[in-house]
Amino acid sequence: MQAHRILLAASVLLCCACDPGPTVEITEVKDLGPSTPLPKTGASPESRFGIRQHPFHWTAPESWIAQKTSQFRLINYQVAENTECYLTVLPGDGGGITPNINRWRGQMGLGPLSEGGISELELKPLLGSEAYAISCDGSFGGMGAQKQREGYRMLGLIQNFSGIMISVKMVGPLEEVKASTEDFFAFCESIRFRQQ
Repeated sequence: MQAHRILLAASVLLCCACDPGPTVEITEVKDLGPSTPLPKTGASPESRFGIRQHPFHWTAPESWIAQKTSQFRLINYQVAENTECYLTVLPGDGGGITPNINRWRGQMGLGPLSEGGISELELKPLLGSEAYAISCDGSFGGMGAQKQREGYRMLGLIQNFSGIMISVKMVGPLEEVKASTEDFFAFCESIRFRQQ
């Protein structure tokens, strides 16, 4: 019990030492229960406070609205009224580049590309390297859509990085995506792995 009091008092003193603001007098002491874990000394902030650091850093346009992330959507934005942009990470080869690109094309109501067609795709910057880029116009029916949405465009970048498949996609009505195309590629180019 005494150790808990000493640690609590030491924590307060350290916090006060960091900021030479107004002096605060401690008038109350709270006993911590025996089940209260002691602070981890010498640990990273992520470990000490249970915070998991995001594996990427990036720059997004101010007009984009951050959305809730998920297990696979590690970066997720609403770009315009009906347009979204997100980064997905899949373990291993993620099923392969060609099958993923052809699945995306299928979501737009388009037929598959051959391996030769894939090799002819433009390469664009992603994570300090290059990724296969696609632009597909059609009727979007992917990601659980109840019906095909006519007049849509999908932009996508995909590449395998040291055993994980990473893709960035933007999907929305043709005119909304057209207006955000430059921002999409600038956003993709800004993404980097966070240094550990």
